[in-house]
Order: sequence, then C-alpha cells, then structure tokens
Amino acid sequence: MLNGKYVSVETIIEKVYRDYGFEEDFDWNDAIEWVADALDFIGAPRAYVPKVTDGSTTLGNPNPIVIKNHRGDLPCDLHVIVQTREYCSKIPMLHNTDSFQAGLYISNSPDTVNCTTSSGCVDKVIDASPSTEIDDNKHCNPFFNFNPNPTANTAFGANMPSVQTIDYNKELSYTVNGGKIFTSFKEGQVEMAYWAVPTSEDGMPLIPADTRFQEACKNYLAHRISFKLSIQGRISPQIAEKLEQEWLFFCASANIKARIPSIDGMEALKNQWLRTIPNIEEHRNGFRGLNEGEQRRIFNAR
Repeated sequence: MLNGKYVSVETIIEKVYRDYGFEEDFDWNDAIEWVADALDFIGAPRAYVPKVTDGSTTLGNPNPIVIKNHRGDLPCDLHVIVQTREYCSKIPMLHNTDSFQAGLYISNSPDTVNCTTSSGCVDKVIDASPSTEIDDNKHCNPFFNFNPNPTANTAFGANMPSVQTIDYNKELSYTVNGGKIFTSFKEGQVEMAYWAVPTSEDGMPLIPADTRFQEACKNYLAHRISFKLSIQGRISPQIAEKLEQEWLFFCASANIKARIPSIDGMEALKNQWLRTIPNIEEHRNGFRGLNEGEQRRIFNAR
C-alpha cells in the first residue's frame, strides 16, 4: 500500500552519488529517462496519479478531449487509460472491436468513391452525422442533448438522419493509436479517466515516497551507469552484474508493495467478491458502487 506521497527525481540522483560514489558526472536527461523506465518496469499503477479530462482546474485536470471528424488528441501525460465516457451524457464507452474502426466511415482521399452520388456505390447512403447548426450547445454531441444538459434545445430524435449508416442505439466505442482517440461518433467530447505520469511544478518526474520504490529507481540508475562503464572497461563486470541483481530484487519488491491493499482496500475487495447476486453492470456507472457491500434482508416466510 502506497501513501500517495512523492519525492523528486533529484532525491534519487543524490542517493546515487552518495551511495555509489561515481566519480564522473552523468547526464541528468539520461537519469530522468531511466527513472521513467524504472517505473514502467515496476509496472504498478499506483505509482502514477489518477486524472480525469473533466476540466477541473482545482484538481489540475485537463479539459475534455474534443472530437472532430471522429478523432481527438490524447492527454500528453497519459500512461494508462482506465475508462472513457461521452462527456455530456456520461454514457460509458467500450473499446472498439471493429476491424475497420480506423477508417471511421469518412474518407478524405479524392480517389475514394462517393457513395452519395449516382456514379458511386450501388446502394446509396448518406452521412449519418447530424448537423449542429440547430443546437446552441457547440461543445457536445447533439445526439446526447436529451440527457440533463441545460443548454440543449433539441430532442433526441429531432435531428436524426433519415438514412443511417451508424446505429446510434449501440454502445459507444473508441480505439487509440498514434496519440489519437478514435470514436464511433463524429463530433463531441470525451471524458477519460487515466493514470498520469506524476511531475513536479518544474516538470520533473516524481517517485512514490516509499523506500522500495526509491531503492529500485536508485539501483536502476546505478545499473545503467555501471553497464556503460563495464562496456568501456572502466569497472569490473562483476560489479555491474551485482548492481543489476540489486535492481531486479527491488523492482519486484516495489511491485509487490504497491499491490498490497490497506485494511480499507481489503474491505472493498471483500465486498466485491462476497455477493449473492453479481453486479455485472458496474461499468455503466464507472464502478462507483463496486466497493459497497450487498444489502441482504431475511423475510419471515410464515
């Protein structure tokens, strides 16, 4: 169980100089990159900070992801995606399994056949994307304006196309690639919960304030430095091997420490597992009640 506190990368670099006594300086840019690599190798999500693209300035969260032509930019500090949903309606999104999702229904190539003209495809269809001109809410997908949105003035079906190429009654979906998120709807906004790389005010990475994590990062820096020196023949390969063994030990130790739950965490896990009727719809509400115990009542049959 981690305590949620962090220390700066400068602290780790100072430990390297103090504990190993390297006589030469090493590049701080390399050290910062190596620390980030060490956290990746440890592979514990709790080493990162949770964020949501809801525009909360108090929490330092980024703005919702703006979707234009079925795509938007992923947060720059994204490490792992937890869950996504459409911003206005709060409808959860699923990861897309469509093999042609990357095509996203619309092509910008001049050589593509135009399916809306007589010289195009045999079966004529039209673009199913609605017009936003009749809605004063320019930041939200007009298909979801029926949800509690005070600026909406359009009923759910008021601007639905007469011919549909996309079934909007199905689950919303997305996929990610190349720093972009690709969605099943053309225009709108996405609220994404994700784990972010923790950084200080000056943009330097932060490490969990836990002895195992600090030792793991320190030993990984020493391992990388000693590996370079051993290749150059400046230190014994046995020393480099010893430092690598130290890194591997603390890497596994830090991973285990981050995964051990607190007493409150164990209670939440117990409530998830000990249920008479499993709740298979928790994804729809962001797993908000997954940690709550099941309410059992005994009725007298007599």
